[in-house]
Amino acid sequence: MKATVERDQGKRRGKDTIVPAGQDAVRGTVPARRLQRLQQAIGNLGVQRVVEARLIQRDDDGATDDGTLTIEEPQSDPYDVSGTTLAEVHAQLDPTEWGRCTYHYDYDYDTTNGRTTRVNVTLRLTIRLPRWQEGRADASDAARAEWDRMMGALRTHEDGHADIAREWAPTVRERLLGVREGNVASRYNQVRGQVRTRQQQYDTQTQHGQTQGVSLDLSVDQEEAEGEAGAEEEAEVEAGE
Repeated sequence: MKATVERDQGKRRGKDTIVPAGQDAVRGTVPARRLQRLQQAIGNLGVQRVVEARLIQRDDDGATDDGTLTIEEPQSDPYDVSGTTLAEVHAQLDPTEWGRCTYHYDYDYDTTNGRTTRVNVTLRLTIRLPRWQEGRADASDAARAEWDRMMGALRTHEDGHADIAREWAPTVRERLLGVREGNVASRYNQVRGQVRTRQQQYDTQTQHGQTQGVSLDLSVDQEEAEGEAGAEEEAEVEAGE
């Protein structure tokens, strides 16, 4: 999965940052040039108040001084199937996974004294589902109803994968804070592996969605055909009378 790392930017910012005496190196940092200007403008006491305010600063959108977390709305990536019967559209479903939720935690960071002090994480989600358009209008009502039922269950299953990715997003960011710069990639891979394990557990628990109703009853086609054949025979009998 993609991980965007702004290493050079982190180093530059790290060298140009002062940590007030007695403060945690992970939070409450103030750029050196800004600190000097503040000292000239409002004196040391005023600077101390600014530093204390930064230690507890929180923006309206939930961002803090140690970074941001952005969770984007899922993107849709449909693939088309066609046919006039469930058997025909079933044959075109992805044989590996009828649906799929992919997730990427993109991150960048700043450093102070060789450790991450600010981490920004963006979670990007894509949900891939089949789309039946061509031939659907000529399918039976029963076939369309069975397809719609399956699609509702498949959407629920993939939304479950997306929810797991969302639940882990704050943990991904937190685990990358205070880490030595040379260990950031390995720490990310470690927590990413934990997310993958949780996703696999979800698939095992739901049998890849089958317990949630992800299946297609192809007998609907045969029942529909038998019903039509029976109606034709009955019509012939009535005509013969």
